[in-house]
Amino acid sequence: MYHKVEHKTDQLQTLRKSGWIKGESTGFDNVDEAFTLLKGYPIFFAGAPHSGKTEVVLEMLLNTSVKNGWKHFIYLGENGEVEEIIADLCHKYIGKPFKVANQYHMSDKERLQAEYFISEHFIFCDDSEDMTLTDFYNEASKAEKEYSIKFDTTLFDPFNDAIDESHACGGTHHWLNRELKMVRKVSKANKRIDILINHIADVPTQLDKDTGQAYLRPALPNEWNGGRTWWRRGFLMVLVYRPPAWLKDENGIPYGDNVSLLIVQKAKPKGIATYGAEARLHW
Repeated sequence: MYHKVEHKTDQLQTLRKSGWIKGESTGFDNVDEAFTLLKGYPIFFAGAPHSGKTEVVLEMLLNTSVKNGWKHFIYLGENGEVEEIIADLCHKYIGKPFKVANQYHMSDKERLQAEYFISEHFIFCDDSEDMTLTDFYNEASKAEKEYSIKFDTTLFDPFNDAIDESHACGGTHHWLNRELKMVRKVSKANKRIDILINHIADVPTQLDKDTGQAYLRPALPNEWNGGRTWWRRGFLMVLVYRPPAWLKDENGIPYGDNVSLLIVQKAKPKGIATYGAEARLHW
């Protein structure tokens, strides 16, 4: 298949009048200034353990459900049993603890409201058996047919839960190249956002000149687990970084507790993100 200019006349006129397409809101105004969510393209997130990457993504998915009614197919291999994940999403939706623990927990009415909402917008992939990414996307297709729905996003977290077939592909680089290219094609074919969450590789320890304390700086895009193949194949790449509370920001002010920085390390396609932009979330 091929195209000539005249095949894209209507699209070119739209682009000329409207400019580059912007994505949908993440639900966080300051994050939207850094990046937005555009169907048809994957998003890759990465971060060190306990940086808040899964929490960030779940909050965004929930926001899109509340605002736009988006539906999601998710695999979470490191967040406990499915019922625990559902309870956590109910907590995020209502803003009160799910568990009956004190006077601040959600009421029975709120619990039913939350469970209904989560049921309408999320389906959870079973993690009891190992699978490839292709298996995961096939499960998403099966769920769409069974429930007569269309997913707006998928989430596979963590990426290293996927069966590693590098031995059959001539090495990790070739396998990652194949898998990440496949994700791009799946997103485009299904007009949805397919999200992968990755870990980072080893990052050299830094010493803070003011305090002498050791810390890890934000990983560079070629320091994601698996190396620079992610950088080459990525469209929108976001690093989630949790700085030490005592570390000072660019204004000389300590970050404080429970802060995650979202750093855009690759911004494609044009219009949905700003390369190098940084957003701050407080948890």
